[in-house]
Amino acid sequence: MHEFSIAEHLLGQVRGHLPPGGRLRGLSLRAGAAQAIDPEALALAWRALTEDQPERGSVLALERLPWRHACAGCGGAWTSDEALDACGACGLPSRPRGDFELTLLSMEVETDDPG
Repeated sequence: MHEFSIAEHLLGQVRGHLPPGGRLRGLSLRAGAAQAIDPEALALAWRALTEDQPERGSVLALERLPWRHACAGCGGAWTSDEALDACGACGLPSRPRGDFELTLLSMEVETDDPG
């Protein structure tokens, strides 16, 4: 389950960017299709890592980018959440392409400082 190592790395990144006295409330992440991240496994790993930590209760939002497909037969192109997909026009298998992107987009932080 590589989601656990991803969650560990995210937690380290978050802790490195939290302001003094700041509490993490949420974070958003974008992942390319080739990362093959299972959203439920990532959420479970995040909860397990933050259970007894100051980040407990923070919400991790994941945006998964779709696979891009191209048909060798008719040249059709489309996107899909599935890596294995057939062309809707001619039925031939596609050539999937997916990004390996993994980007921490934002963090929602609560601070005691009213300003």
